[in-house]
Amino acid sequence: MTQPRSWNRHSLYYLTASSEFHFLNREKNIFNSPNTCHASATPASGGAKTVLADYGNIEALFLLLEEHKVETVISTIGLMGAEAIQSQLNLIAAADKAKSTHRFVPSEFAVYVSPEDSNAAAFGAWLDAAAALKKTGLTYTRVISGWFMDYFGMPHTPSNLTPHAWAVDIANRRAAIPGTGNELMTMTYSVDVARFVVRMLDGIDWPEVSIISGSDTTFDKILEIAEKITDYGAGPASAEETQAMMALFGLMSVEGRILVPEDNRMNDKYPEIHPVGIEELLTEAWTGK
Repeated sequence: MTQPRSWNRHSLYYLTASSEFHFLNREKNIFNSPNTCHASATPASGGAKTVLADYGNIEALFLLLEEHKVETVISTIGLMGAEAIQSQLNLIAAADKAKSTHRFVPSEFAVYVSPEDSNAAAFGAWLDAAAALKKTGLTYTRVISGWFMDYFGMPHTPSNLTPHAWAVDIANRRAAIPGTGNELMTMTYSVDVARFVVRMLDGIDWPEVSIISGSDTTFDKILEIAEKITDYGAGPASAEETQAMMALFGLMSVEGRILVPEDNRMNDKYPEIHPVGIEELLTEAWTGK
């Protein structure tokens, strides 16, 4: 990781899956609309303002970052498809060129993957972004948080994620658990990921990888909790569902690859943040349902 450039502002930019900028000012971990926003910017949720951008044009992105004096970029673009992947690479190039921009968080927020991993090719978008950032003068960190816990509480757990059932489908009382069911894996509620990311903005020394854990748990433990708080009597999933479960992430869970490293966890760095655990989330979501 390169040494951080100096800065004294808290102007933040984050990227969503749409062709929009969301500009925020940050003070005491609260996001507000910044004074640097252009008057024509449109309002967005949470007090943010939105500006349309052409992610295919690095020069235009650079000028936009400079115009709004953006200090930190947090990318949350869904890296599905070549156009989206290239959009993030273009944004990295523009951020490196912009004198106002010093820090960058690439879109990842999942399991840790290194170029040496046997399945690295499946996560090329993450690794390409990390490689591109390594060549820049930007301070950056890859946020690693395991699997999103939200999926096991949907539709009752508040979340902005798209519903997806994996291994233990509590709503439909079905299960297709890969491996023995006792392999450890890490799960974190998306809201807690956001809380840690907001908190780390106060720091100057960003490691190359920032790790978060809500719970280190197993599928058998999730099933046990579900059976305790509901009338859950899990039936087997169909052959097609089982095959889907045993695809890439199913194999990774069997290999223990969804368990994030113990070292460098932000839980230890910011002990004042108490993330939701899997039992707490499931109990809140499913008791009496």
